[in-house]
Amino acid sequence: MKLTFNQAVSLSVDNIYVKYYIFDSNKPLMFTFANADLKEQRCTLSSNAVARGASPWAYDIMKAKGLNVISFASIGVASWYRSQTFYDFVLELTEALKDFPVRLGYGDSMGAFGAAAFSNILQIDRLLLLYPISTLNVNVVPWVKGYEFARKSYEWESGCFDAADSNSRGIIFYDPLTMGDRKHEERFSSQFQRVRCPGLGHGFIGTLNEMGILKKLLDDFIMDEVNVQSLQKLCNIKRRSTKRYVDIMKQKKMSGWKRLVLEKHEENLLIRRLEPKVFQNKIVDFIQAGELDKAVALSGIVDWPNEHADVYRDQAIFFESCDLAGAMKLMSIAHKIRPDGRYIIKKIKQYKQLLLN
Repeated sequence: MKLTFNQAVSLSVDNIYVKYYIFDSNKPLMFTFANADLKEQRCTLSSNAVARGASPWAYDIMKAKGLNVISFASIGVASWYRSQTFYDFVLELTEALKDFPVRLGYGDSMGAFGAAAFSNILQIDRLLLLYPISTLNVNVVPWVKGYEFARKSYEWESGCFDAADSNSRGIIFYDPLTMGDRKHEERFSSQFQRVRCPGLGHGFIGTLNEMGILKKLLDDFIMDEVNVQSLQKLCNIKRRSTKRYVDIMKQKKMSGWKRLVLEKHEENLLIRRLEPKVFQNKIVDFIQAGELDKAVALSGIVDWPNEHADVYRDQAIFFESCDLAGAMKLMSIAHKIRPDGRYIIKKIKQYKQLLLN
């Protein structure tokens, strides 16, 4: 097989569409594998789209980033890259790519399966996998659910059928609360670093984009500069403020304590959107209704401005004649917000003395 340089080339290989743009063998080469989404026109392409040379999923993005790119997508129905003809094509392609020193792979769901499953043959150095499916071989993953058409229609006993066999290193994003995704993730080696996104379910690439994470993630991945710890912390913070997180968590069957956690996150999400004065009024309403625990819980939601200490201080004084222990809780929060407040310190000492008597 001979590659064409400095020109977009597209072709069909059985039920899989291939499009590539190669311009410099000294630059990194990115392989992208599209997922099975029928609604997203760049993932599973129609024959008309193929005929006009449409760009598969992520092709244009990688080309714009100045990378050599080879993209794969299904034609008509989700192929799962299980064609023997495609397998033979990849072997020929690998031979033609022997001069490319840096090779990267990217995909989500079925696309992540494809990128990892073919990573050894394509000699991919690093992979970025979003909620990857490892295989649909029921002898290997007897717990797998869904994907009935693919499990029954394609052969899963030979060739590149198990993505978990990948020798590459990389990063895996997944939701540990989605049982299937967690089990697939567990099959991958420790060469992959993990970023856990609880409550985002399967297929959250769009949400990563909405959170402002995806673009930087791709740039850092290409440069091999991803800081997984910082990325994990950012995801933990931003995912909770997404509608997807709240909606998905509502649908999950969960134990009582998990439900309480969700309700707390949902309440946090709503409260963060309130104007400061409305926020203060909500605190006062909780306290005067005798719901001190809710008022106390609000203290951990945001970084409080100094003036919010007044709200807890004044409400503590309101309660000190009838609920000294409650007043102590509220004044302690005021002290946390304004640790050098002389009057607040004085009242805490007073409450401590009274509680000892």
